[in-house]
Amino acid sequence: MTNESDRLLRTALTINAAVSGACGLALVVGGSAWHGPFGLSGAEPLWTVGVLLMVFAGLLVQSLRRRPLERRDGVFFLASDIAYVLATLALYLLWPQCLSALGRMALLLTTDVVAALAVAEYLGLRRMASARVATAS
Repeated sequence: MTNESDRLLRTALTINAAVSGACGLALVVGGSAWHGPFGLSGAEPLWTVGVLLMVFAGLLVQSLRRRPLERRDGVFFLASDIAYVLATLALYLLWPQCLSALGRMALLLTTDVVAALAVAEYLGLRRMASARVATAS
């Protein structure tokens, strides 16, 4: 596969790495200040999610170093993003009182961003598959 065929997926994963890393860092650094306004009794949940997001961003960066980008990496990150969207929607719908209105708004905003990235990742995977079929013909 050429670099052109993986450009959309590479761009989506690069944005995902930047957003995940920035959000993770913000949650780790700001967790002590934000847990109250988000309706949480302590900062530990925000710190935990922040660390997990930074690890996720690190995995993305590691995958982005590969040339060409491997399809299995794209599938893994797409599945991870879909799982995140489903889990946060379940949390919002089944346990809405666990967060304040501000916390719910932040949760849904991040879910929207992750869903948009998942769509771009899916389209990038489709483009890579189309390029692979075209070169095999």
